[in-house]
Amino acid sequence: MWIVVSIALPYKLEKRLREECERRMCSEEEIVIEALSKMLDEALDPNDMAEFHLGLSEKYLDEAEEFLRKGDYVQASEKARAQHPSLSGP
Repeated sequence: MWIVVSIALPYKLEKRLREECERRMCSEEEIVIEALSKMLDEALDPNDMAEFHLGLSEKYLDEAEEFLRKGDYVQASEKARAQHPSLSGP
């Protein structure tokens, strides 16, 4: 089971998080989960991570579909690409 949490970050950390996401071609959520897992010494099994990735993909797909309904094709494209960060352009 997963919950959604919203956090406030200092600008410097948010900037570094974005840079790391681009470097590793992954989502912000993945980096935060990995960092918390290591810091709290709480390993996540492959089934947990598979469930996480499925939920994240569904979230981005739902958001992309909503932007398509609104006619915002640029945002729809961004959300669709978020499902697979390695497809993002330079």
